[in-house]
Amino acid sequence: MLHQLQLTSFFQHIQGWVPGLQLKPAPDAVLAALAALRSAPQQALMVGDTTADILAGKAAGLKTCAVTYGFGTLAELQPCQPDYVIDTFSDLLRLVGTLEQS
Repeated sequence: MLHQLQLTSFFQHIQGWVPGLQLKPAPDAVLAALAALRSAPQQALMVGDTTADILAGKAAGLKTCAVTYGFGTLAELQPCQPDYVIDTFSDLLRLVGTLEQS
């Protein structure tokens, strides 16, 4: 999808499922992406719209941000106890800016 939308140039790494990795909510794909980027969990934020996203981020040791503008609903996401919940993409831009300053 990123290729079709011509968005790949905006990403340093694109992580999908590969044989040997467990699917979310296992942290395998998240940890593989961190390794490829040579990044520590403390330097990353898992943003997702499903419980599997939030649980995978938590299992990998990341702060998590649930988005309510995707597939999951707030009622589904809240029990996962995300660190942040946002309602719009512009909220994500503000959150990342705040996190970069701290």
